[in-house]
Amino acid sequence: SRGSVTGLTTAATLFVVASIGMGVGAGLYLSSLFATVLILFALALLGFVETRFNLKPVVTCYEAIGQDLDAILGDVNQVLEDHHHAMNDVQTGRTDHQFRVIFNVEATRSEQEELLREFRQRRSVAQIKAERAPERE
Repeated sequence: SRGSVTGLTTAATLFVVASIGMGVGAGLYLSSLFATVLILFALALLGFVETRFNLKPVVTCYEAIGQDLDAILGDVNQVLEDHHHAMNDVQTGRTDHQFRVIFNVEATRSEQEELLREFRQRRSVAQIKAERAPERE
């Protein structure tokens, strides 16, 4: 989202796998084997770097509960604006004498941790839960 490129690694991997297949079809077994090992190493390294340096955004589903719906939405939006993020798939509801706001945010894990800390500091949010949202295709 926000103008980022997604699926580039998958597209490049498909292109390389097709190239390796052509090499095998042409009888270049040793070159194809070397290319396969090299690509597997590169993908493993990219995955490690992405995880280690917290580069990949994840979608987290938040559930905020409080007494005043407008105050919850205002506080949550303020925190997200301060961090240049936005709510997605927002749902609101009322349970007993409290309001619930359920929403998704796409951010890196460290950003998600910071958002959760700031949500917990807001007076309007009596309780907040966060869990990783199921991946969508």
